[in-house]
Amino acid sequence: MDLDTKDYIVIDFKGFIKVINIMNGVEINVEEKEIKGLNKVINTCYGLNVGNKGNNMEYIINSSNQVLNGYQALAYSRLRKIDDCFHIDTISTNNIKICKSKYFSR
Repeated sequence: MDLDTKDYIVIDFKGFIKVINIMNGVEINVEEKEIKGLNKVINTCYGLNVGNKGNNMEYIINSSNQVLNGYQALAYSRLRKIDDCFHIDTISTNNIKICKSKYFSR
C-alpha cells in the first residue's frame, strides 16, 4: 500500500472541540434518524468540559442543515449505531472535509 503520510494532524477529543469552537462551529446536515443517537453522545461529550464554564448543554432538536459547536460536532463524528459502516465512514470523511474547507476559506 502506497500512502503519502507526510502531511497529517494528531488531535484528541478536547483539541477537536477547541478547534471547532475557534472556527465558530461547522455546518452539518443532521438527518432525523441521527438526532436520538446524537443527543445521547452529546451528553457524554459535554462531560469533557472544555472551556464550557456554566454553559448549558445544547441538544439537537430538528433535522436540518445547522451549525454545530465543538461538543455537538464531536458527538456527530462519534455516532456509531445509526447505519452501516459506510454511513459512519461518510460522516467522518465529511467532517474532515468540512473542517478543512472552513479553515482554508478564512
